[in-house]
Amino acid sequence: MSKAKVFSIENWKGGVAKTTTAITLAVAVAKYLARNGNGRVLIMDTDPQGSAAKALALNPGDRCISNVLREQGTLANNVMSANLETVGGPSRPNLYLLPASDRLWDALREIIESIGAMGEIAKHMTAAMRTKAGLDTIPTVSDIFQDTLGPLKNHFDYIFIDNPPSLGALREAIHVYADYAIVPAKMDAESVKMTALHTRQILEDQARGIDIKILAVVPTFVQSNLLLTKSLMDEMQETYNGMLSPEVPLRTAVAQAPALGGLTIFEHEPTSPAAKSYAQLAKLVLAAR
Repeated sequence: MSKAKVFSIENWKGGVAKTTTAITLAVAVAKYLARNGNGRVLIMDTDPQGSAAKALALNPGDRCISNVLREQGTLANNVMSANLETVGGPSRPNLYLLPASDRLWDALREIIESIGAMGEIAKHMTAAMRTKAGLDTIPTVSDIFQDTLGPLKNHFDYIFIDNPPSLGALREAIHVYADYAIVPAKMDAESVKMTALHTRQILEDQARGIDIKILAVVPTFVQSNLLLTKSLMDEMQETYNGMLSPEVPLRTAVAQAPALGGLTIFEHEPTSPAAKSYAQLAKLVLAAR
């Protein structure tokens, strides 16, 4: 199996459909792979709210990405199937989830404190003492993220990361780990403004040598009959040009789908305009190299 392609779904602004976009794309790509031979897809949740599991109607129990980052549990024991076929739900035999919980905040705090403590100790050592103690190089959060979660890339074809609004200490780690960013942007003035700031941050990380690209900016909650929406869409088109993906219209069905047994729009209203927009975005994902 070749290394996974990794897509980070992110935006500083909350409530822009990051989780919806992550799980909908994951389901679409998993279905495509199932129809065309084989392949496995993973949703990695880095949001302590654990929204991905809730949206898919999954019960993670004690599974959490924090267990892996703390090295208190293996990947195999924390990755779970998203297949609901045995309980009368949709068949997703090749879709998996690495869930998150509020324990992730504690794990990140512990990791940052440990890194800081190692740095303080190393400052008071000679070079020989640091070598003997294994403190020649102090690991970063990104190093720990890559070391603990990097093996997932050898077991999956596609990984979709559902992020919290603020990446915080995980910003560099996520951007080093991912190949592409997908940025959902709700069609209101505040969200469009925050999206511009967020994409600028990604470009800053590119300038620092981090190899992450913006695959698409996704207009969400679009009400095309509103003059404000048309104005914002024109602004987005001018700003993002070729990066703007097909708009996802505001539809009650998109919001309702998770409540109907953890369905996505593909499983609830597969012929709806929203499903068609996400299908086009999934084609961009599959074409990414």
